[in-house]
Amino acid sequence: MACHRQPLNSGFHGKIPGILIVLAALTIMGAVMVAAQPSGGPKNPAAAAGAALSNHSPLNVKVLGARGDGLADDTKAIQDALDKLAALGGRIYLPAGTYLVGPLYFPARVIIEGDGDATVLKFHGTSGFMLSPKVLTTSNQFVHIRDLALDMQGKANVGILLTNCWHSSVRRVNIRNLSTGTYKVDNRELPNAGIALLATAKVSGAYYNTLEQCFVQGVKANYGNTGIYLSCSSESDPRGANFNRLIQCRTLYCQTGINLNKGNDVYVEMPEVSACEVGIRVKVRKGYLFKPYAEACDTGILLEKESWWNVVMLSGSFSGTRLPINDEGKENTILLRARDFYEHFKKEPVQKY
Repeated sequence: MACHRQPLNSGFHGKIPGILIVLAALTIMGAVMVAAQPSGGPKNPAAAAGAALSNHSPLNVKVLGARGDGLADDTKAIQDALDKLAALGGRIYLPAGTYLVGPLYFPARVIIEGDGDATVLKFHGTSGFMLSPKVLTTSNQFVHIRDLALDMQGKANVGILLTNCWHSSVRRVNIRNLSTGTYKVDNRELPNAGIALLATAKVSGAYYNTLEQCFVQGVKANYGNTGIYLSCSSESDPRGANFNRLIQCRTLYCQTGINLNKGNDVYVEMPEVSACEVGIRVKVRKGYLFKPYAEACDTGILLEKESWWNVVMLSGSFSGTRLPINDEGKENTILLRARDFYEHFKKEPVQKY
């Protein structure tokens, strides 16, 4: 019997032109759809900023021209983003990268946030403040700075300066390479610092602010600065830095780790200070210091004669600290948990309170 074979392409016989037409139509439709899609957002930075503001979205500093490559000067791009928020407030976002910046000035009602230690602001000026209000003698409310790393390069006077701030916060910010020396506010010399919370003279003060999980690191054996400084710029002005909180903040290699210079009702919870000349210096009144850790310091906690009615609850570590507590103040209360205290200092005389 003869065997008749079907041609392999017989199933498409007479249909190839139709298939080609369909494919051509799909190609044209795809091209039209791609052309209709936005090509990565507006190319005009001003248009991008306007769109973000109208949608209450954060301003991405890279959309506004910042490069974050550690080579270009990103000061203007970031400052432009902050200036756009001056009228109504809002949020700017700094994606991961290294941003070379000079002094930056933030308005009130602003949130500045990054991607944690992956977002680095690196100071390349000669002096000044890395982040501060443009006018130090005005009231600044609702300023929130979080999830950043600041490299002061041993040049900036202050990493973050909050003057006359209310209801503001600095959270999860790591600051390194502090500079030594002083700067002036209200004609008064103040120590260079990683974070300074300051009430200037004849203004309302700095109230209800929070510093949380911040780490400030100087340079080993290069003292002459303060990790975290809280005060009024004038010793004689009754307005001060009151009702503020420091929660789980750390300092390393500073002359004074945490300097509570002037204020009332300051709450400090579980601070860690290491390798400082003075771990925590207290001149405030009615403060509360809970479970401090002061390791490898010359003096762990110094309560100066101006300090009144402070409560210090000890249950942390004072390993390697020569003098755990020096209380020169008035009516301060020191609460000891004896088993912790004697464990670290059983070879040395223990102060009694």
